Amino acid sequence: MIKVAKSKPKKFDVILVHKFDRFARSREDSVVYKSLLKKECGIKVVSITESIEDDKFSVILEAMLEAMAEYYSLNLSDEVKKGMTEKAERGQFQSSPPFGYRMNNGILEIVENEANIVRLIFEKFTSKELNMLQLAKYVNDLGYTTHRGNKFENRTVEYILSNPVYLGFARWTPSGKLKRGKIAEDTIIKKSQHSPIISEDLFNKAKEIINTNKQIHKK
Repeated sequence: MIKVAKSKPKKFDVILVHKFDRFARSREDSVVYKSLLKKECGIKVVSITESIEDDKFSVILEAMLEAMAEYYSLNLSDEVKKGMTEKAERGQFQSSPPFGYRMNNGILEIVENEANIVRLIFEKFTSKELNMLQLAKYVNDLGYTTHRGNKFENRTVEYILSNPVYLGFARWTPSGKLKRGKIAEDTIIKKSQHSPIISEDLFNKAKEIINTNKQIHKK
C-alpha cells in the first residue's frame, strides 16, 4: 500500500481504516508511515470510528488512541501465551499434527501408514543403513510427502528423528519457533495423552547418533 501511495501519478488521496490501530502494528511504524504519507505523498489516514479534527490537539488524542490499542494488543498476547503455557504444562498438543498423526477431538491419533514410515526412518537411521539425505530420497521415492505437500528433505528427517512427539510427549516453546537442531531454554516437554509411535530406546539411539555426527561434522 505504501509503495502504491508513493507512485506517480498519485492513485488515491485518503486511506480509510476502521480504527487507527488497524493501520500499523506499532506506534513507531504508525508515526513513520503517516508522516511519510502526509509530507511526501499528500495522503491522509482517516479512521471511520475515531473522528479526529485536523488541529494540534488531535496529535495528542491520536497518539493516546494508538498507545491504548498497542497496550491492549500486548496484554492480549501475554494472556494468550499464558493460556498456551498452561496447556503445554498439561501435555496438551497445540500445533498442527506432525507426520504420522492426525488430530481427533484435540488428541493426536496415529495414522498407521505414515507411522510405518516414521518407524522405518528411525530403524534405518539407527542401524546406519541410510543417512538423513538418503532417507529423504527413499521416502520421496515411496511417494510420500509432508502434511504441507512438500517433498522430504534432510531437515525433515532430522525434525522427525529429534521430535519427542513420537515418544508420546508434547513440546511447546513460549518464546517462538525452535531453531533447527536446538531446544530453547523455555521449551516445555510434557507427557501427552496420545500413543507413541516408537520406543524410548530407539529415540535415544537416534539422538546419540545425531549428537555424535554434529561433533564430527561441525559447521
